[in-house]
Amino acid sequence: MKIGLRVIKTGIAVFISILFGNLLGIEYPFYSVIAVVVVMQPTVIDTWKFGFNRMMGTIAGAVLGVVLALLWPLNPLVAALGFVLLISFMNWVKKGESISIGAVVFASVYLSEVLSTQEHILYAGARLFETFLGIIVAISVNYLVFPPNYDQKVIVESRKTSKDLWKYNLILIDFFLQEEKRYAALEEQEKQVVKELEISEKFLELQRKEEEIKIHGEFRTRDTLITLRLEREIYQHLQSMHQVLDRGMKKETMDVVELDMKVVREMLGNIHNMEEQILNQNIRDTIDLEPIIEKLREMKKKVKNHEEINNYPTDEMVKLIVFIYNLEQSLAKINLIPDY
Repeated sequence: MKIGLRVIKTGIAVFISILFGNLLGIEYPFYSVIAVVVVMQPTVIDTWKFGFNRMMGTIAGAVLGVVLALLWPLNPLVAALGFVLLISFMNWVKKGESISIGAVVFASVYLSEVLSTQEHILYAGARLFETFLGIIVAISVNYLVFPPNYDQKVIVESRKTSKDLWKYNLILIDFFLQEEKRYAALEEQEKQVVKELEISEKFLELQRKEEEIKIHGEFRTRDTLITLRLEREIYQHLQSMHQVLDRGMKKETMDVVELDMKVVREMLGNIHNMEEQILNQNIRDTIDLEPIIEKLREMKKKVKNHEEINNYPTDEMVKLIVFIYNLEQSLAKINLIPDY
């Protein structure tokens, strides 16, 4: 079982809110603890937003509860009307997220069996204060204790994605050359790429939220976004190659470029530990896929200008050109991935 930082920070914030509650004489810091648990989010900006929404709902519920309790205390019809008014108001001000907490606070204030006007007001004020305390503690802990920094996480995940795309490329070439006959290897590598892309995009979205307030770290959203777009486009090219192999291609069609494709595979293999080091910053400048890309362009011309092209089924030659074109494009875009 893995315990994440958000869980740990929630525990710390709960401890602090209870501690402060005791120091401030709050006998039952229930609302402080609930506010901490609800408000603590993966990003600081989301913690702010959830905290603001919760405070809005608490204020609306407390004020309405006090007003109606003073005018018509413990009346079932008035209670029902109060919920209708509260929900309608929160929707009107476009704060639907605040309805739940507003309703809870309204019910606790209006239905509390207190005897005097002063006690109603004090009770509502206590709920507001406890909620505010929990929100402040949650925001402070999220900001100061293990602050979210998705900038590095998205870069690490993006590098994993590029490595998996590279491996996927090699497996597709090996499958074309019938040097890799395990179809499961293709499927497994594709699933890995999809998983890595989803994780990278999730972290990028969280990073972009943090960038709104620029709290921690150096943000490089633009470069990272370019990289992820390139990776998504590379994946689409590899999918096209995969689909060609799924549909099947006759051996005699593959033979047209078999020797050239083996040269391409050998050129890729000659790049030292390419599968593991293509994104290594220390060697990135020494890697240039342009000669291989040029070789693929020559292959396309060779297929199009083949003297016996009319002797092959048209759909077979189209599939061959599609495979070569997408291989060329995938390598060209790998070549464009910027340094980190």
